[in-house]
Amino acid sequence: MIDVLAANKQALETELQERIQTFFQVNNKKPNTVSIEMKLSKTEQVNGSSTIKILVKDKCTDQTLITV
Repeated sequence: MIDVLAANKQALETELQERIQTFFQVNNKKPNTVSIEMKLSKTEQVNGSSTIKILVKDKCTDQTLITV
């Protein structure tokens, strides 16, 4: 599964960026622009699961808005 996500990372980041930007607009919140960074971890030896960390930042100020 992580291979599929890694192969489509750019498309997923773009889609998330658009959806989050829309969320802020609908809720009358700033920022004007949002950037998305996904970090995909390798499968862990202990439980066999992988982790995706998503960082949402205001592009203008580089301030972190959400870490998921």
